[in-house]
Amino acid sequence: MTPTLLNTRPKHQAWCLNQALLEAGFVSLDCPSLQIQAQTLSQQPAWNDYDVWVFVSRNAVSYFAQQMPSLPASFQASLVAVGDATAQAIEQQGWPNLAPLPSTFDSEGMLNLAVFAKPNGLRVAIVRGDGGREHLAQSLIEQGAQVEFFEVYQRQAAPFCQSIWPIFKQAEAPVILFTSVSSLEAFCQSLSAQNPADQAWCFRQTLIVFSERIQNAARKLGFSGSILVTPTSSDAAIVDTLQRYATSLGESYE
Repeated sequence: MTPTLLNTRPKHQAWCLNQALLEAGFVSLDCPSLQIQAQTLSQQPAWNDYDVWVFVSRNAVSYFAQQMPSLPASFQASLVAVGDATAQAIEQQGWPNLAPLPSTFDSEGMLNLAVFAKPNGLRVAIVRGDGGREHLAQSLIEQGAQVEFFEVYQRQAAPFCQSIWPIFKQAEAPVILFTSVSSLEAFCQSLSAQNPADQAWCFRQTLIVFSERIQNAARKLGFSGSILVTPTSSDAAIVDTLQRYATSLGESYE
């Protein structure tokens, strides 16, 4: 059987993964669960006011860069990326001092980074959308760090993919991708307005997710099928996970 991936990434972020899947011999269908809108900073921070800058997504990097001046020559803070795609976005901006990626992208993995080894008195800026990464911030604050959030985009549930859904339901091996808890929750919110039978069917399907945090959230919402956690958040990791799943179904894809 050939797996078909339902790509729930925002519309402007889906193309690269779709191309990678196509080249690997898979079918992907776009069903954005979120719409992303830029949000203007209430005040522009100074780069050197913080010891560590944490960027939670490539959207955070992109929308923050649009509102900030170039890095000063005296810039010495460390940059932390949540995920491979975020790290690539930072590198594309030409920003230095990028910390190694954490072993896992949950709060525990982030806190194990060397830049957080001595959190007492550490000045940390977290660049994000509206909401998210509260546990990381709270853990740092409890250890004496000073944490401030800068929200540069808003997430809203996208209209449900009415035209794509019947096609996806006919796939011989349907798989759904969720890259964040907010994406998962938005999808379920939109799905709940559909036929109850569609929701029951969906909750039995295989998922690909980026972390155990998303996996746990999916279980709490009622997903009972297999949930595959990728080792990283890169497109290559998604393709590799889908290839291994295809192999488990009895057919190998080159």
